[in-house]
Amino acid sequence: MIGILLKMVMKDGFFHGDLHPGNVLIDDAGSIGLIDFGLVGRLTPRQRENLLDLLTALAREDYSQITRTMFEIAIKPPGVSYDIGTIESEVTEVMETHFAGRSLNELDFGRFFSDLVGGAIKHKLRMPPEYTMGFKAMMTVEGIGKSLAPDLNLLDEARPFIGEIMLDRYNPRRLLSEGADALASAADLLRKFPPVANQILRELEHGRMVVRADIQNMPLILEEQRRSSRQIVRAVLFGGCVIAGSLALNAPVAHIYGISAPSVAFYLLGIAFALPLLSALRRS
Repeated sequence: MIGILLKMVMKDGFFHGDLHPGNVLIDDAGSIGLIDFGLVGRLTPRQRENLLDLLTALAREDYSQITRTMFEIAIKPPGVSYDIGTIESEVTEVMETHFAGRSLNELDFGRFFSDLVGGAIKHKLRMPPEYTMGFKAMMTVEGIGKSLAPDLNLLDEARPFIGEIMLDRYNPRRLLSEGADALASAADLLRKFPPVANQILRELEHGRMVVRADIQNMPLILEEQRRSSRQIVRAVLFGGCVIAGSLALNAPVAHIYGISAPSVAFYLLGIAFALPLLSALRRS
C-alpha cells in the first residue's frame, strides 16, 4: 500500500487524496484496489523533486536542508520578514523530538509532518494544498501499514522511488536540455538589457525618473502625523496664552481675585489648549 502511494506521489504526480481504509479494497488474490477518487492531488515535476529533497534530508537528518526545503515550498505572504535562524532552530527541535534515540521503524512520520507544518503556520508560512494533501495521504497510509506490519519503514519503502527520481534529475539529456534553456534565457536577458539601461539613463538625465513606493499602513501613518501636528499647534497656542497672560498682569484694568481680567482670560484659554495635551501624554 505504501508502495502504491509513493508511486502515485513520487513518480506519477497524481495521487488519491483520501486513502482511508474504506477506500481501499483487497481481493482474495491480495490485489489492492482504490475507490472514490473524488479527492485527488497533482504534483508538478518540480514539486516532486522538492518532496525528494525533503525525504532525502530526513534520511540524513539534515536540519538545514529540511529548513531550506520547507521554506522554499511554503507560500510566503508579502511584507513579512523571516528569521531563517529561528526557523531552523525550531526545525532542529522538532527533529530531535522525533528522531533522537529512535530507530527508523519507531518513527511516527505522521506526527513529524504534522509538527513541521504546524511550525510553518506559526511563522505565517502556508503549505500549498498539494503538499498538505500529499503529507496527509502519507500519514494515513503509514498508519494503516503500521497497523498491519509494525516494522514498516516509510523511508525504506521510498528508497526505490528516490533513486529513480535522482537518476532522472541528473540524466545527461535532461541536464543538457536545462542548460540550453538557461543559456537561451541569459541570451534573451542580455539582448533586452542595453535598450532598457539606456532608457533608464535618459530618464535620470532629464529628471523624469519616478519611483513609486507602496508603504503599508499609510493611512495610519498620515493620521499619526496629523495628530502630532495638532498637538504642536496646541502647545504653541498654550505657550502664547501663558506669555500673553503674564504680560497683562499689570494692565490698568479690572482685576479678578487680584489678577487682571485679560490675564485670567489668557490663562483660561491656555488651560483649554493644555488639557488635550495632558490627555495625550497620559495615553502615551
